[in-house]
Amino acid sequence: MPWLIAAAILLIPASLTAEPHHAPASSRIVVRWYGDLLTSRDVAAAQELAGRILRQAGIEVSWLDCWSSPAACPQPTRSNEFILRTMRAADGAVAARRGVLGFSLIDVSAAEGAIATVLTDRVTSLAENAAVDRVDLLGRTAAHEIGHLLLGNTRHGANGLMRSFWTISELRRNIAGDWRFSDQEAESMRQGIALARSRDARDARHALETQDSRTDGAGGTGERTAQAGGAE
Repeated sequence: MPWLIAAAILLIPASLTAEPHHAPASSRIVVRWYGDLLTSRDVAAAQELAGRILRQAGIEVSWLDCWSSPAACPQPTRSNEFILRTMRAADGAVAARRGVLGFSLIDVSAAEGAIATVLTDRVTSLAENAAVDRVDLLGRTAAHEIGHLLLGNTRHGANGLMRSFWTISELRRNIAGDWRFSDQEAESMRQGIALARSRDARDARHALETQDSRTDGAGGTGERTAQAGGAE
């Protein structure tokens, strides 16, 4: 299975102000958060901002803390579940280009993604250089990488949150449109979520039909055995 690393250089100003709206059930996802490099308060704030950005695109996010509470994540991820991990580029555990704040693993053959990474030391350094809030930058970086997972590709937009380069002046300027998904990106993400739900429902029906067929077959055999016993 061919996998690509989708690198994303992300830089961020203050919080967004768009009115949230209730996302339909077909546009709900779960993100499993891994990593102990941030305080619980910073994690909550970053998740709140990332969730708000995705909510603007019509996608509702539920977060699971899988690092401090591994029991909350015992099962393999489902089609609407994704993994986001926080790591330090300086630890050498990941090979990321200089200046990259995060990256995502994308199955290009299936146009699906499952794992996103945010490099906290890179984010902290950039936030300090730009004199912007570090947690805001973390949240927007997370939203950008989750966007790659939902879009199922490594492409970047010319404008908005999914552009590949975020300059210090853009971070400081804090124009709301710089930190949103485009309408086309939002529609593509929602369609992808709905398609995955439909595929899951179809697979579940198929599994149930297969189980019922096997049960019916076993019942028929039992009846024949009972008749044979009665004949004796």
